[in-house]
Amino acid sequence: MMEGLQQGLAAYGKLDPAGWLALHALLPAWVGAVVASLGGALLLVGTGHLFRLVSTPLGAAMGFFLAPGVAERLQPGWPAATVAWGACAVLALVGLLFPAGLAFVAAGVPAGFLGMRYVTPEEWVMGFAPAFFIAGTVAALAERMLAGVLASFTGAWLLLLGALAFLPALGVPVKAALAQPWGLVALAGLLGAAGTYYQVAVKPPPEEAKKLKEEKTAKKQREKEDQELERKFEKFTRGGKQR
Repeated sequence: MMEGLQQGLAAYGKLDPAGWLALHALLPAWVGAVVASLGGALLLVGTGHLFRLVSTPLGAAMGFFLAPGVAERLQPGWPAATVAWGACAVLALVGLLFPAGLAFVAAGVPAGFLGMRYVTPEEWVMGFAPAFFIAGTVAALAERMLAGVLASFTGAWLLLLGALAFLPALGVPVKAALAQPWGLVALAGLLGAAGTYYQVAVKPPPEEAKKLKEEKTAKKQREKEDQELERKFEKFTRGGKQR
């Protein structure tokens, strides 16, 4: 099982859509249903707390695969394995607790290296630091948009893989669809684009949604108080007429 999973994930390191889709064959039908449900949730509400299901493994992967190369350029000689596992744990924690911070690092590091090209090796800090902080700040401010894109496209892919895994258990054939891997990739792309549009352009941001909910609650409370006041007034009016 683990060997098959490693081979399935290895396909994502090259341009092999059939290999990407082959991962569904490793999923039992019930796991496929769970994966598809999670994908659908990410498509619709992935920019909220649910986004941490994306940002946490993303941070871990960034730390494990990218940190050794970064450390080698900044401080040659550091043990690659120690750097990889340490950065994996740290960035996974950042992704879990503070996704905007992960966006800061993800955008800042490449920009910092780009800035280093315009200064001498001895003055690398002068090129790295400004580009790192400027790009990181912009990415952190645009975290909701980035979250919408990542959550939607991740959700679309999980929905597709999950559906391919559990639909055969319901008697729905998927072999014909699997024969057109690029078509399925395009379908996932369209779903991801639609999810991004909904979560970024249509769905209100969390702050606005919270404000709308509070206003709705306050409106209901006012209506309840008005109705109570009307009942008391009617009761008072009837008592006056009887006297």
